[in-house]
Amino acid sequence: MGKMASLLPGYEYDIFISYRQKDNKYDGWVTDFVDNLKRELEATFKEEISVYFDINPHDGLLETHDVDASLKEKLKCLVFIPIISRTYCDPRSFAWEHEFKAFIDQTSSDKMGLKVKLPNGNVGSRVLPVRIYDLDAADIKLCESVLGGVIRGVDFVYKEPGVNRPLTADDDEKKNLNNTKYRNQINKTANAIKEIISGLRSEPAEAIKERIIAVKPAGEKEYGKEISKPVYESFLSKIPGKNLLSALFLVLAAIGVFGVYKMINKADGKKRIDTSPVSAVQAEKNFNLGNKYSYDAHMSFTMANKNAEYISFSSAIEAYSKAIENDPSFFEAYAKRAIARAWGYYTRQLDSAQIEKCLSDINKAEEINNDFTDLHIARGFYYYYCAGDLEKAKNFFRIACEKEPKNEQPLFYLAMVYRRKGEWEQSFNLTRKLIALDPQEPLTVTNIGLTYAYFHDWDSSLLYHQKAIDNLPAWSSPYRNKIETLVLKYGNTSEARSLLDTAIKNTGANLTDIKIVLDIYDRKYSEALPEAINYQPDRSSYKGEKYLFLANIYGYLKNITEARIYFDSALVSFQDDLKLDNNDFKIHSYLGLVYAGIKNRDRAIEEGKRAVTMIEYSNFDKSDMILNLAKIYAMTGKFDEASGTIEYFLQTPMNMPSFFSMKLLEIDPVWESLIKSPEFKSMKRRISKN
Repeated sequence: MGKMASLLPGYEYDIFISYRQKDNKYDGWVTDFVDNLKRELEATFKEEISVYFDINPHDGLLETHDVDASLKEKLKCLVFIPIISRTYCDPRSFAWEHEFKAFIDQTSSDKMGLKVKLPNGNVGSRVLPVRIYDLDAADIKLCESVLGGVIRGVDFVYKEPGVNRPLTADDDEKKNLNNTKYRNQINKTANAIKEIISGLRSEPAEAIKERIIAVKPAGEKEYGKEISKPVYESFLSKIPGKNLLSALFLVLAAIGVFGVYKMINKADGKKRIDTSPVSAVQAEKNFNLGNKYSYDAHMSFTMANKNAEYISFSSAIEAYSKAIENDPSFFEAYAKRAIARAWGYYTRQLDSAQIEKCLSDINKAEEINNDFTDLHIARGFYYYYCAGDLEKAKNFFRIACEKEPKNEQPLFYLAMVYRRKGEWEQSFNLTRKLIALDPQEPLTVTNIGLTYAYFHDWDSSLLYHQKAIDNLPAWSSPYRNKIETLVLKYGNTSEARSLLDTAIKNTGANLTDIKIVLDIYDRKYSEALPEAINYQPDRSSYKGEKYLFLANIYGYLKNITEARIYFDSALVSFQDDLKLDNNDFKIHSYLGLVYAGIKNRDRAIEEGKRAVTMIEYSNFDKSDMILNLAKIYAMTGKFDEASGTIEYFLQTPMNMPSFFSMKLLEIDPVWESLIKSPEFKSMKRRISKN
């Protein structure tokens, strides 16, 4: 094909299309996709866009195969589009090894970097996956291990019962379970490319690569001011336009590189080995880059924004690792890397291999310095997220609190451990101490709101969720939390729907699951149905949740046949999940609800009870599982048991706080048969007397 110049200097092509030859042999799908995409790009860009597409690529990978110089040059492109299929996810293939992995490795260190700030403020990747098959769990894990996060791109998958193939222009979107139309997906692909290229053209590369959190070294004077401890700028307090690179230039201009070296090596009593000035500065830079990635990764996970590229904890781990390479005695980097590993494991971005590595990092940090705050926080994270020993996690977070009483982070973590253990009074007292510090971090503030909600203090809960929204309007989690609290307080959806519109506008998130739930509460089942069909559970959810949504909605619509089909699908999905982790109490609880839906009372109650007993502590997870058990009782006609459980929730909030209220019970159709029962009416009279 003819060669056109890239829009940006230094690059060979604007777009590189990578695929397995196997995926193009049957009907030329990839060739058609490229031809259609080119037409769409012509209507999207004023300029000519250059696309590299090899009509006859290598397919297998032999020992003698290698990337020649010409392919390396062709990989110098702005956007890399892998056609993700079941055959593409194969480390033995040429496309996987010498195009997909090679591009990520090459781009991660080029002048633009792999990540790009999009015009809408989100962060995207220069890898834009186009998925043409639903993948199995092993292929997804393999692909995400290279991407460093979840697969976020454009889907061209056609689904019917028993059908899983690439979407074509002739397919009817109404028959497609994914409800996608080929023409629209081509348009989405072109628009995504435009966003990425616009981001690359509008912001200098170094501003993207060096956008990190500044750190001030401890125990040193800065222009006559004594700094008692490291001060890490939060995500919210960063000054626009400033980054570590510019900050370093200012410092270097004032005191020179040896001054920086001196400050770094004399900081909190570090047993640092002799490190060159340049290495010391580079270590600090990579350390702060790790802090930024770690924070962003956690925020990305909690925001669950499908329109934004996931920033993975593996990026943070890589940055901390580089800091350690620069300075092997950098004990804070070991501790922070341990925390990132624990967080990554908890969020299911990283596998169980991180558990041992997390502990190894902690031990290495302790060898160098056995008493600093982040070491104790790291041990708390290890026992909280990896080992599941809440008592030890509590002890280490308490030590961190004692070392730095005014540091809100360990206090927040300690309150969360007490809350998870069900030691509600202690958790609440720590929350009050946390409030006294006037925390501004949205994650902390919305969790304070959740604590108040568990104690049915709706007004205080709404106040703190709103504070989190005000501090970070682009984050969807506090909107979710506030919407739920509004329903619990008022028992209607009017204010919740208004806030939902605001959340979608401010965050760009779909929040489809909330739309579905509010429609169910309002008995708008016909409106909830298409939303449930289009619903795609996020990374932290289970695929069976979608089927359970559909089963319940069809049940409310009195379509028993379709309801049974989706209950069966949910049953198979959750049973498959259970094969991977039989100790996941949530899966057992979901299975209980599914069995209740198909009228298998004994299995339903058995699974519901099992979910409750699997939880060691009397914590908020247990309250959720008990609430699900009450639903199972109601769905299977065990109204006396359902009423007794609800009465327990409503009368003993300090013993079993919950996300439950009488108002919610009145609008959720799952309770309709219970409300009409004499057992419930008797229970309600008892509550009224008290």
